[in-house]
Amino acid sequence: MRSALPITFALLAAGCARFDGPPDVTIVGESQGQLSDPTAPVVLAFSRPPKPSTVKVKIARYLVDDEGNLADEDDDDATSLGLLFAHDPTEGDSLGVSELAEDRSTLTITPNVVPPAGAPLVLLVEPGLSDDAGAVTVSRRRKVFTYASPLTCSEPAKVVRSGTYFFIAAITKPIATQVKLFGVVEIDPATGALKARFTKAKRNPDPNRCPMPCGTGEVCQLLPSPACVLPSVPAGSVDEYPDYVPDPDPPAGFGFSADGCTVDQDMTNASLTTGKVDVETAMPPVTLRNASLTASFTLGADDVLHGSGSLVCDAVLLGVIDSGKGQGDLTAVSIPDELVPKDLQGP
Repeated sequence: MRSALPITFALLAAGCARFDGPPDVTIVGESQGQLSDPTAPVVLAFSRPPKPSTVKVKIARYLVDDEGNLADEDDDDATSLGLLFAHDPTEGDSLGVSELAEDRSTLTITPNVVPPAGAPLVLLVEPGLSDDAGAVTVSRRRKVFTYASPLTCSEPAKVVRSGTYFFIAAITKPIATQVKLFGVVEIDPATGALKARFTKAKRNPDPNRCPMPCGTGEVCQLLPSPACVLPSVPAGSVDEYPDYVPDPDPPAGFGFSADGCTVDQDMTNASLTTGKVDVETAMPPVTLRNASLTASFTLGADDVLHGSGSLVCDAVLLGVIDSGKGQGDLTAVSIPDELVPKDLQGP
């Protein structure tokens, strides 16, 4: 009788075969989501040579709605993606030129217009990217990045105004968490220079706010609808800021100050960048080394500013343990003066 062992080993070997996914795309020179020189070409590196007919990429402003959708991903036909460059295998290049290396290891992109420093941008790798072996990207990939701002404030600023803002930082590295902040910002309209004081925000603990009684350990949430929730429940969007109050006092609370710049892009859009600062919390003991934020703000018809961007830091210390670099997505909204919480410290 013929032995079954060869067949068994063949099946085991097939089951252990390595699966190689589609080509990965990185931005050459990017460090912690930042590039240093906006005047230099953008160079994309492929982990494996792609088929040229499947390379479809875009660079755009990173502006998302409360659900995280870009302008070409939402249900509003009136919104459009703020493109800075696009390459399509059939339509060619738009808003610049690109060149695929002979060995197909890199794609060098030179936009017609120098990208703005400080404003969050996104590289979009569209579905269909594949290599010679046939491994195919099936969904859109995003890579958010910015150009480091030199923080030379020298341009008049009208879009982003002095006032109070509410920020949500959705931290992704080194651990997933959400941080809410009130930010009191003072801006020199002649130069765009700014000073800001950020204060941790917590859910309002007042038990008399809800139309129903809340249980022990719960607080009242009024937005998007009344409910009794745990204080740790994440905010759904920055527009829920009326449910929050400042929490400046240690050990649970904290605050920090930062300088920065805002630069108008046009009549309704502007970027905001802060310099690097250390942020420390006592409970839990966490230190962010050289933290900075960048955001792009748009002035709406309701005279409210909405922003999105990123928060990065060179190192996250959990106690004394270095957990690596920190990174997260940022959303923000301006708060009308009559709704600003009392006793909020300014810069």
